[in-house]
This record gives sequence, C-alpha cells and structure tokens, in this order.
Amino acid sequence: MIRDDFRRLLQAAQTFSRDNDSDAVLFLGHPADPIPRALIVDKDLSLAARIVWCFFRQQSDSPDAAGTAPNYDTIQRELSIGGRGTVAAAVHELRVTRWITLMPQPAHHRRHIYLLHNTPLSFNDAVELDPDYPNRIAEAIKSPSRSVRNLAQRVLDGAMVAAHSNDMNNELFRLAGYGAQDPVTDGSSDDSMLSFFMFQRSGSDSEPSGDPMPSEDPGPVELNLHSDIFLLSPAMENLARIKLNFVPAKYRQPMLDELAVRILERKTGDNPVKHPLGYLSWMVNQYRETGELPLTGRGDRLPEIIAQLTRASRAQDEKPIRDEIARLTADVQHFHRTISRLESHGHAPDEALIESLDSTEQRLNELKSLIPEGANGPHGPH
Repeated sequence: MIRDDFRRLLQAAQTFSRDNDSDAVLFLGHPADPIPRALIVDKDLSLAARIVWCFFRQQSDSPDAAGTAPNYDTIQRELSIGGRGTVAAAVHELRVTRWITLMPQPAHHRRHIYLLHNTPLSFNDAVELDPDYPNRIAEAIKSPSRSVRNLAQRVLDGAMVAAHSNDMNNELFRLAGYGAQDPVTDGSSDDSMLSFFMFQRSGSDSEPSGDPMPSEDPGPVELNLHSDIFLLSPAMENLARIKLNFVPAKYRQPMLDELAVRILERKTGDNPVKHPLGYLSWMVNQYRETGELPLTGRGDRLPEIIAQLTRASRAQDEKPIRDEIARLTADVQHFHRTISRLESHGHAPDEALIESLDSTEQRLNELKSLIPEGANGPHGPH
C-alpha cells in the first residue's frame, strides 16, 4: 500500500505544480545518496538516460519538496545530448525500467508529476502508482528506437517473472539475473523459475533473434487466459497479451492452453509451474529463438483434463459424505433387523427405537441429496 506520507508528498507536488503552472519533479530517495550507485552500473540504461535522471535529480533537492521538471527542449539544450528524440528515448528508458514514474493526473490538471526513485520500483509497486504501466512497456516495444525496443523486451520478461512473487519482485532480476536454468529441463522445485532465454542481451549493433517487433496479425477477439488456473491479476494478464503479440495470432490460444495443461499436470508433482507468466515468457522466447512452437498437442486435451480433475476433486470432496452414508446405511439396516426380530417374537418395538430409525433415515436422505447421480447408482455406493 502507498503510505500516508507518500500521499502527503504527492499532494504537495500537485499544489506546487498548480501554483507554478509547471511540471513538477519529486525525488523519493534518500537525500544523502543523490546519485544511486545502481543507476551508474545499470547496463540496461544508455548514457543519455543516466544523465537525464541526474538532471531531473538536480531539480529536487529534498524528498520533502517538489522541484520544477525541465521539458525536453530544456534538457536537450542544457545537456547537449542530441536531439529531442534522444531525450524522449532516454525518458522512455527510465520509465520502462521504473527509475521514473510519470503519475497519472486528473483531466483538469494540465501538468505532469515525475517521481524519481533511487532504486527501480518493483513491478507491483509500479502498477500501484501507475495502473497503465504495462502499456508503457507495450509502447516501448514498438518504439522507433531499437535500443528502447530491446530494453523493453528484456523488461517485459523480467516483469513477467517477477510479478508473481515478492521474493522475486525486484530489479536484481534485470540487473544481475542473466544466467538461469531452463524451466523445462530443470527438475528442481526452486523458485527461480527463469530461463537464459528470458534475459538475452542484444548488442547495440544487432537485433535480438527472431522478429524484434510484435506481430501485426489480428489476434483472436478475446484470449482465454484461464484465470482460474493462472490466477493472474489484470495487470499480469496485460503483460501476457503483450508478450503473446510476438506469436502468430492463430497460435496464441494454443500456447495458453498448452501452458494450462502443464500447470495442471505438474500441480501435484515435484516440479510444479509456480510462475505461469515466467513460463509463458520462456515459451514465447523459445519460439522467437528457434522458430519452433513449444507445443505438444496436449493443449487440445485441456477440456478433458479439466473434467478429469474436476471428477477427482469432487470424489475427494465427497469421500467423507459417502463414508458417512455407508455408516448410516449400516445403522438403518441394523435397526430394521432389530425391529423384525422383535416383531417375530410378538414384541412391538419401543418408541425410542422407532425415533432413532426415523432420525437416522432422515439424516441419510439429507446426505444422499448432496451426492449427484452417477455411474455408481442414484446416490453412489451404499
């Protein structure tokens, strides 16, 4: 959750922006560390992006007060780092890597508020501040700047891996996680569900393998992201759709169905799929790397597998009820034998015995009504 002190700072920045009729920049780091070391060594950022962050930082001397945010023309003139496009690309890099957050503002508020961070935000925090953040990644993937596109593809993969778990949800996966195990061949149950395909670096002189831009093929009207299996938030589903754009439209749903089957089949095994988004990222990157779709055809059996699991789950849930039905059935039979024996000797059963029989039969019928009719008879085995 966003802390109350952050809300106070944001409100102060909004007031500053309105009173001064200017954009505002608000630094949310520690004032004793004006230039974060992580920024300097972040190899995913261009030199222009690092310099732009530092220039923004100069405008806000304290986390307690907003400063005036320079516009692109001012940045270009003061820093002499190329044209306006270079500045725009640098800011886009910082936003995609979550060093900067551009806060969404009310419609009547004409100016922007930039939030600077002395360490990149986690994916979940970025979405909390800017619910439209996944679309920033999608925009960057289609950027005219090749370096921004390549960066956005890596950030997308990192976000897809990190989004599921707070333990993984930090920028270390982008800065240092460039060697990891293949989730398909790895037999361990370790949480580091990464693949070396996820974090391939592309040199400035070459594009990544495969089509560097998302496919422009029209996709299905609506993809089924199997929400009851993947358990994705809306923001995570957005990441999945962005990544699937790299796959021809006709294969997107089969890939999702294949992943759903793998999740279900591994659910009770030693190597479950703990991070569906990260696994989907690996599958798409496999296709982009090799040109071959990681499909086995098992996705076609998804309805059948779901039905089997549903039956098995229902049987497991019904077992205590069936056991109780069997016990009560035996009691009813015992009561009837007792009554028959008494009547054969000319004795009428007492009221207590009749009441016990009636209450037992009533409870038995209530339990039978909870079991659907099936192959084992109207109410299962007796």
